[in-house]
Amino acid sequence: MYKSQLLICGEAGIGKSRLAAEAERMAGATGGLVLRARCHEIERALFLQPFVDALRPRVAHLAGQLLRDMVGGWAQVLESLAKGQPMERRYAYEAVTAFLCALAEREPVLLVLEDLHAAGAATVELVHYLARRTSGARLLVVATVRTDDEAVTDALRGPAEVLRLGPLPPGAVAELAARAGLGELADEVFRRTRGHPQFVVELLGEPDLVRQGVPASLRVIVLARLRGLDDQARRVLRAASVLGAAAFDPVLLGEMLALPPQVVAEHCERALARGLLVVSGSAYEFACELTREALYVTTPAPTLVVYQDRARRALLVPPAGRSR
Repeated sequence: MYKSQLLICGEAGIGKSRLAAEAERMAGATGGLVLRARCHEIERALFLQPFVDALRPRVAHLAGQLLRDMVGGWAQVLESLAKGQPMERRYAYEAVTAFLCALAEREPVLLVLEDLHAAGAATVELVHYLARRTSGARLLVVATVRTDDEAVTDALRGPAEVLRLGPLPPGAVAELAARAGLGELADEVFRRTRGHPQFVVELLGEPDLVRQGVPASLRVIVLARLRGLDDQARRVLRAASVLGAAAFDPVLLGEMLALPPQVVAEHCERALARGLLVVSGSAYEFACELTREALYVTTPAPTLVVYQDRARRALLVPPAGRSR
């Protein structure tokens, strides 16, 4: 059965926005109307702000009699919503639904909501509301959602089609490397990036660093992905970076940081949800070598010395009942 909503899910930098932009390009090229907005966490308290941003230009363009001819009595509600005036949720939901359906009668409509995981509850509710009340309309809602926040995906899983993006396979990385004139480096690029699209592109842009080194742009990207973790979780990842590319277990990291293994395991699970770590048997390892290297080179030298010394001690003196 055709669904009028598509959730593009994946970790940061995996290509969600690129795919949404391609949908916009195709819609515009085939005569569709494109409405778009980006959700911002700091604006969660602003009622339906992403919908206000997406619809305000069109509401303003059709203000007055044209708007009343399209949606009747809902025109005043839409104009009030566009001005950010408070109102009952149900009135706002019904007005937005009536407006989008009226637009879709004139031409196909694509509504793109970037970073829906950062939206307030009312925005997510309205997306669900639209799915149940726009069946048959020429309306497609495309939203991008990070996989480290499954609440939105769970809320919309029924009415929406969920598309999960993952890393590029070796063949795709080889093709990108060949296009960049770096075909001979494809295997090394894949080894260090594990196919993460953003990392692949950044590394191919710095061919001198393909075999060794971390582009400055990637350091910024990796550090930005740490912002959603607390200080202790970041310490855990930085300590893990001194262990090299090998898999590590929470018990070892707990010994290095004087933390209970269960606490370290919880931090590793959060990093796993953000795509920074992957499971390797009964241990964890970094999702890609570049992530580990970026953490390593951005850790202050005195701190690295401490972690390296503690790692040597932990590896040389295993606890009773466990061998290394």
